[in-house]
Amino acid sequence: MHTVSRLISRSANEGIVVGDNIHVTVLDVYADHVRLAISSPRDVPSYWEQTLYVQQTETADDVAMREPLPVGQSSDWSV
Repeated sequence: MHTVSRLISRSANEGIVVGDNIHVTVLDVYADHVRLAISSPRDVPSYWEQTLYVQQTETADDVAMREPLPVGQSSDWSV
């Protein structure tokens, strides 16, 4: 499957619709982050991106105990 990245600019209180039933709305815009509201049906799973790349051998406790890395620093575990 070929995927394409899209760059979309939105201001506070504006949003986009993904597919038929996922709505993403910008709540606040700050200098270093944004707050988003995401509305989707209950049967559509959602995940934090970083949890999708955790090695299969790690347990939830291993992940919870790991110190967060500073921005721009890579981890020592492979993806």
